[in-house]
Amino acid sequence: MRTRNKLIAAHLKHLEGELAKTQDAVASLRNLLERPASPVNIGRRKADQTDAAAISATVAVKDVLSWYQGALGELGAVVAAQHKAATGTPGGIFSNAIFSHARGEATVFIPCKGAVRAVGRVVPRVISGVELATIVHDGSHTNIDLAYGTLATYVTQHALAVEGPLREYYLVGSLDTPDQTKWRTEIGWPIFQTG
Repeated sequence: MRTRNKLIAAHLKHLEGELAKTQDAVASLRNLLERPASPVNIGRRKADQTDAAAISATVAVKDVLSWYQGALGELGAVVAAQHKAATGTPGGIFSNAIFSHARGEATVFIPCKGAVRAVGRVVPRVISGVELATIVHDGSHTNIDLAYGTLATYVTQHALAVEGPLREYYLVGSLDTPDQTKWRTEIGWPIFQTG
C-alpha cells in the first residue's frame, strides 16, 4: 500500500509539473492572440572575438535552462574568486543540434581580462567573433522560443543565415537578479557579413 501511494504521488507530481508547463504555453499563445502584433526590432551587430571563462557540455533541450543557470552561477563564482574583471556581457553559444535533434553542444561564458585558471568545469576559452542578426527577449526564458522563431523567420526571409551556432547574451540575467521578469536576453543568429 505504501509503495502504491509513493508511485501515485510521484506520478501526480510529474503530471502537475507538465500541467504548469502547458498552462504557461497556453498563456503565452493567448497573449499573442489578444495583443496586437507589435513591430519587431531586429538588429545587426558584430560580436568581437574575446577571451573568456567558459563551461561547455552536451545538453538535452529539456535541460538547457537549468544547465545554463547552474553553469553561469559557477562561472561567476570562479571569475570572482580569481579576481578577474568581466570585460563584457555573459553569453551562451548553442549548436543547431539542440534545436533540430533536442540535444547538442552548449557553452556559457563570461568575457574577462586575463586568462582564467581552469577549475572544475571552468576553462579559459577564446570566443570567436561573428556577425549577428539580433532580437531582444524580455522576461523569463519560458517562451523565448517565440523570439527565436521571429528571428529565424527574419533571417530566412532575408537569406542572411550562415551555418553556425546561435548566440545569447544575458543583458540582464540570473547573475543580475533572481526576478526572471526583469531578464533581457539578446538572441544572435550568425549571418553573412553585411558591411
